[in-house]
Amino acid sequence: FVANDLDGIFGQTEPGACSLEEFTAAEAARESLAGEYLLMTGRIELDGTLPVSAAVRMKRSVARIDLTSPDRGVEVLGITLRGIADRGYVFGQESAATPPPAGSSEFARDYGDTPLSNGSETLLYVCEQAGRSITAEISVAFGDGLHILRAELPASILRNRTGECRHPAPGRLFGAVSYTHLTLPTS
Repeated sequence: FVANDLDGIFGQTEPGACSLEEFTAAEAARESLAGEYLLMTGRIELDGTLPVSAAVRMKRSVARIDLTSPDRGVEVLGITLRGIADRGYVFGQESAATPPPAGSSEFARDYGDTPLSNGSETLLYVCEQAGRSITAEISVAFGDGLHILRAELPASILRNRTGECRHPAPGRLFGAVSYTHLTLPTS
């Protein structure tokens, strides 16, 4: 099952025209997977008799990355993420994977005159990817100083999960930016 295919990834697909393997190996640009609505997929195995009704658990085709600035007096001025896969698989593969033709892109947010302080927000949605690293660079200000913090996110970013980038507390600003996966609700 596919929901929110606003870009028509499967628009020309006809029943019986491709194998299940070809169908589940479909890939798309990040913008198509995480556009106005998040593309979602689900699967159900039928035992030969059609049910009157069936529930299909849908999963997001992308992961979400949030930025959290938990400490008062610390202002996030900007963040840059590099190494984001520009393509991903529509359906989850047996293990996290990036399609071979995928390139890399960069995301930057400058908070300008309204820095992020003592709060959290969603930065962007990214394709599931494996074997490549996303690097984060966060500019923070506190105590009359500007600090640039760098970190490497895990080599596997998993679909239907939320990752959180969080800067260390002011007394430990020379520590790494932390990144953790949180499971998104399925409904």
